[in-house]
Amino acid sequence: MSTAMSARRTAAGLAAGLIAAAGLTASVAAPAQAAEQRVKIVQHNVEKKWAPIALAVQQAKTIGAQGITLREVCQSDKNTLIAQNPAWTINYKLSKADGCGTNNDVGTVAIWTGGANGAKESYDLPKDGTRNPRLTCVKYGSSPVRHICSAHLVSKDTENVRAKQTARIASITSGWITNNHAVVVAGDFNASPGKPEMDSMYALNGRGRFTEGDQTATARAGDWTATSKDGNHRKIDYVFFSRNRTGFGDAKGIQTISTDSDHELLIARADVRVG
Repeated sequence: MSTAMSARRTAAGLAAGLIAAAGLTASVAAPAQAAEQRVKIVQHNVEKKWAPIALAVQQAKTIGAQGITLREVCQSDKNTLIAQNPAWTINYKLSKADGCGTNNDVGTVAIWTGGANGAKESYDLPKDGTRNPRLTCVKYGSSPVRHICSAHLVSKDTENVRAKQTARIASITSGWITNNHAVVVAGDFNASPGKPEMDSMYALNGRGRFTEGDQTATARAGDWTATSKDGNHRKIDYVFFSRNRTGFGDAKGIQTISTDSDHELLIARADVRVG
């Protein structure tokens, strides 16, 4: 034992003896530490195809993911998804009428796998072209209340609307975060991490209130997530965890899996403070 440690223990013993001699009872509580939960999210732009949806569901069941977020889901496939998973809360919101063909809309999906009684939430985002994009969410739980949200932002941003869409997401989620809810926002943002419109999401070098699943402690980073028609790879798909519950060092990276879509399926893991 070191001399310093011996001295500290001797001093502690003398103090305890003095308290006892005075007829007092000493109670020293260890500092409370917030519990953490490893949260797993599966997210994918399925490009209007059933096979990527089926793979996302399979992956979520295999790893025990709490949530799934999907984009470009045909209404016909949404019906099958709900029929096959009645124990989940599945929120589907239209983003473009007839997007998958006549009388077959295309939409955005948020799923909580923990029960069928989650609250479905939907918020309009600024329109782009003929689309009506929405922030599609499921709310559930307590200590903390949680939100899993799915978004699909404008692709060809000819009217500079994407920055308005990310700002709207930040506005919607701000009240939840201020109330210390745990918030996940995942989706196809159609912008790389360093773009100015992403400043509304990133707490790192931005004005947002989120930690991204694949960032480092010092850089907006991550593997590519989508392949363009000319074969270029880009990171445009994200899973964000609210900064109030997930610090920069709590993001555990993102695993990518190739499917029939031109986007990668993402599996994100992060530690979330609970209680």
